[in-house]
Amino acid sequence: MMWGFTIYLEPVGQMRTRDRTHHKHPTQIAREKDLKLLLSLEWKREPLVGAVEVHIDAYFKRPPSHFLKGKKTKHLLTKRAPVYHAQTPDEDNVGKHFKDCGNKILYNDDCQIVYGPVRKLWTTDQPRMEVRIYALEPHKENL
Repeated sequence: MMWGFTIYLEPVGQMRTRDRTHHKHPTQIAREKDLKLLLSLEWKREPLVGAVEVHIDAYFKRPPSHFLKGKKTKHLLTKRAPVYHAQTPDEDNVGKHFKDCGNKILYNDDCQIVYGPVRKLWTTDQPRMEVRIYALEPHKENL
């Protein structure tokens, strides 16, 4: 079974802990709170049970350098404007952040995720994360 939804929030990567005591940075705590709230509003069911796949397309807002200069052409992309967001944050950190926030909301624990590709792209629209979740093992709780 598959569910898909879009979270309209700037994709971010999981931040490193600040010191050896593993305290989270206040910015990371605020980002997690925002994403968890949006996930709980979107996901109107119990957390999934068993193995799951989580596919994420993370869309980042294009910088001004991707657009042509001039009044009539400023909405057009340059020939060199890339499709893929090949810079920080790393795709694994974007995935970690999202998957950690999904605990107890989308699934009981992110250890249930057996496959989880993350693709980073640029957008001229609103930054967002398009998510597809697959329940790989049919349980009555997942239906």
